[in-house]
Amino acid sequence: MIDTKTNKKIDKIFGIRMSKGSQGVKQALDYLISINNYDLVFAIDVGGDFITEDLNTGVLSPQMDGYVSWALQQLEQKYNILYGVFGLGTDGESSGDWLEKAINRANEFIVEKGKIEVTPAVQKVMDIYRDWE
Repeated sequence: MIDTKTNKKIDKIFGIRMSKGSQGVKQALDYLISINNYDLVFAIDVGGDFITEDLNTGVLSPQMDGYVSWALQQLEQKYNILYGVFGLGTDGESSGDWLEKAINRANEFIVEKGKIEVTPAVQKVMDIYRDWE
């Protein structure tokens, strides 16, 4: 695969199967980190659903978030893991209220100044998800 912006070859793409549950994800990540001697792991969630309140039943992919989150928590004792969220609320699965609650309970969270707002475009995506259910 080639990065179209830099024309450089992307030589490492990793995929992890979910067939062995959270224990399998943990084992796969442990193996991947150890054979590459990584000293820091960036765990980035797009949208931020993994940080929302546990009672947020609107998340459509809680199993994936849960498997990976559990695996990473187990590996924190062995590796340096930095968690982050990109595009807070942009996947349309968590409302602004749920994201606000998640931010308020987090002990460390950096977010742009201002209230989290759902734009009309994101609201359309949220409506599509809700209708799908």
